[in-house]
Amino acid sequence: CDWSSDVCSSDLPLDGDVRAHVDAAAAHLQSAGASVERVAFNASRLKDIISGTRSFNLIARLADRYDAHASEMTAQITNQVEAAQSVDLRAVTRAERQRTLYWHQVREIFERFDFIICPTAGVPAFRLDESLPAQVGGQEVAHFYDVILTTYAFSITGLPALSVPCGISTTGLPIGLQIVGPRHREDQVLAFGAAYLEAHPWHLRRPPPVDPRSEEHTSEL
Repeated sequence: CDWSSDVCSSDLPLDGDVRAHVDAAAAHLQSAGASVERVAFNASRLKDIISGTRSFNLIARLADRYDAHASEMTAQITNQVEAAQSVDLRAVTRAERQRTLYWHQVREIFERFDFIICPTAGVPAFRLDESLPAQVGGQEVAHFYDVILTTYAFSITGLPALSVPCGISTTGLPIGLQIVGPRHREDQVLAFGAAYLEAHPWHLRRPPPVDPRSEEHTSEL
């Protein structure tokens, strides 16, 4: 039965290691009996949607705190709030209209498939105490959130999604596989993730500690 879809899009920046391990995960699912099909996915409007809807959410959640406590916030947060304040209402409403069209695009995929699988992020794991990577696959990204566009691609739809480990990069860092399910079917997504990890327990193996800024580490695959 057609129960898994591997979505790809040239609009989403992707590291070579990430692509290879997600492709391998799709191949493993297919060899286990799943029907897996690569779907060409149009994500060209995704950045405009994020810009408008994210600005609205930032103002709703942080504007009052920014006014009262800006000096106590990190530069990353204050810069985002200030950028959000420059986005006008027309841009926000346009983003919401585009999100509706985008939702129907994703909904149509679920008319054919039970799940969507794709990378959790465009890069392997990165440090929490540093800014997001400025490059993906050796290419500069325009916005910091371009690194996690594959996450945004489905979080803006409100669909249930789960990230599970699917391999280790050549620098020794974990890579995530994102599993997206139909609306209100968190149970199916969790069951799929549990079944995948039960069949691939080695992905739960803790890799040796590495410094992601070093290029001297190799994976133990």
